[in-house]
Amino acid sequence: MVQQFIQGLMNEGARVIGVAGVPPFGCLPIVITIDSGDALQPRRCIESYSAVAREYNSLLQHLLKTMEIHGTKLFYVDIYDPINDMIQNPIKYGEQPK
Repeated sequence: MVQQFIQGLMNEGARVIGVAGVPPFGCLPIVITIDSGDALQPRRCIESYSAVAREYNSLLQHLLKTMEIHGTKLFYVDIYDPINDMIQNPIKYGEQPK
C-alpha cells in the first residue's frame, strides 16, 4: 500500500518525497495498557511490538531505496530512534531525577 501511494505521487510529478517510519509500538500508552494485566504493576514497553516496528522500518527503508529513480529523491524520516531515546533517557529531555 505504501508502495502504491509513493508510486502515485511520483506519477503525479513528485520528485522529492519524505516518508516517516513508525514509532516504537510497544511503548505506546494504549499498547502498554492493553497488555498489562494489572494497572498497579510497573508499566514497561512491550518489546515484541517494538520489534515489529523496527522490522517494518527496515523494510520501508529498503523499499524506498529500490523505488528511487533518476530525478526522484525518496527520504526515510526516522521517528523510531528519537522517540525511543526519549523513553529510555527521560532525564536527558528534562524529566527531573527521582
